[in-house]
Amino acid sequence: MEWGKIFFLVLGAMLGLQMLVEVQDSFADHLDHGASFLTIMKLYGVMVPSFLPISLPAAILVSILYALGLLHRNNEFLAFRAAGMSVFRVTRSIWMVGLLLSVGLWLLNASLIPWSIERTRGIENDIKWSDEAKTAERSDVGVVYNLSFDNRKDNRMWFMNRFSQYTETGFGVSVS
Repeated sequence: MEWGKIFFLVLGAMLGLQMLVEVQDSFADHLDHGASFLTIMKLYGVMVPSFLPISLPAAILVSILYALGLLHRNNEFLAFRAAGMSVFRVTRSIWMVGLLLSVGLWLLNASLIPWSIERTRGIENDIKWSDEAKTAERSDVGVVYNLSFDNRKDNRMWFMNRFSQYTETGFGVSVS
């Protein structure tokens, strides 16, 4: 229980610090682009899982060090060893939870975190492009120049002089 309390405390503190840094860095920019408060809160809510690969390992390390230090400080290791228990038997619950969290982080890196990063990027682009669309022509918003796509399945190479990600419209398309 002590390990779990410290783990969630450290994880919450680290996620909170990362969120504060992100809000400090980009909140004013999003307001300048005319984003609503609800859109900004949705952006930050979707962004939270992308902080887990940084926060989770550090929270595991700090909480394990705290739990083992607490066992040592209270001489519980001595009592367990005097009772004939091995070090692995004393720490097996910590090893199991650490292994489960490692597998969980691996699964998050394969599914939730890429979604979070892509969705965050999409919301940020929508905010920026909506602001640009107020002053520029719609076809000139979110433009990528000299775009190419190699469609190996159909043995074709696509070239576009200009592609608007905002309107999803291509200009100057040639297919080879």
